[in-house]
Amino acid sequence: MTRAHQSAYLYYFTYAETGKRAHLGAHHGLELSFLSDSFPADWQHSLDDQKLGEDMRAYWTQFAKTGNPNAPGIPEWPPYNLRVDQSFELGRTIGSRPVASRLHVLDHIMNQLFAETWNSPSHGR
Repeated sequence: MTRAHQSAYLYYFTYAETGKRAHLGAHHGLELSFLSDSFPADWQHSLDDQKLGEDMRAYWTQFAKTGNPNAPGIPEWPPYNLRVDQSFELGRTIGSRPVASRLHVLDHIMNQLFAETWNSPSHGR
């Protein structure tokens, strides 16, 4: 989206539970519990959980309404900028941070896959 001159908002979810699933770290899909405010029955709730969930729901709601996640009372989430190359951390810390180099490797792989798919004879061009 950024390359198409549209605002895009890149986030990096880093929150890990402190209870029995702490060893899983900030795993894929965990942010959905914060967005829905629906946690496993044995989740050990904390004020950090509550604050992150409230902020995430505010970002997502504002984005759905306006196309921009920023709203009063929550840290500013800047649109992704290729020159600055920062993501927005959502975890016990909320704010901008450099994009991890391993994500650049994934970006390269995905771009190759898209290019190969687009240029394949079965694409229908």
